Amino acid sequence: MCKLVSTRNITGTLPVYEYPGPELFYSVLYQYMVGYLVDVYSDREVNVPCPVILTVDERNMDDIKVYGDFWMFSYYLDGDIMKNSSGGSYPGCIHVKNTADGYEVTGMDMVKDGNQYMPTAKQIFGEYYDDFMKLDNDLEGRETFRAQIIANYVAANNLNITAYQDTGWDPVTLPKENIDTFYSDLN
Repeated sequence: MCKLVSTRNITGTLPVYEYPGPELFYSVLYQYMVGYLVDVYSDREVNVPCPVILTVDERNMDDIKVYGDFWMFSYYLDGDIMKNSSGGSYPGCIHVKNTADGYEVTGMDMVKDGNQYMPTAKQIFGEYYDDFMKLDNDLEGRETFRAQIIANYVAANNLNITAYQDTGWDPVTLPKENIDTFYSDLN
């Protein structure tokens, strides 16, 4: 079940993240990430999910399995740049159920840290493990995806933001938004 926590923005400079796309399935997935994975991040900034999805297994509509590397980033505003103050990766499998009322997240199997990383990754990803390892090493693909998610957030909220930046790195200029075709363009 989705554990919701406070996602208010105390500083008032950036609006709370809400999935801007038209797909109900992804809306529920993003809401779960913001509600469940945001526990360790400050509520003084905007927390932006970045689910890098490997595959969606829909063989059982009572347990749709979304495999991926689910990232969460916190940003604060500095001029026209969203600056990253923290972030983290949560690889694993999110379980979604298709009900008469729509989609509902029922839980998440998360890869463990340290010396348990490889064994739990192999257990959770199973037949997709090799593909997960390729995904895990695709920094360029992840950053392209991340930039698009931020661009869509900026467009949906009518913000005057041109880039995002990680500490110690140059700002990354945002691409053009593609809210209505986000997943179909990137798959």
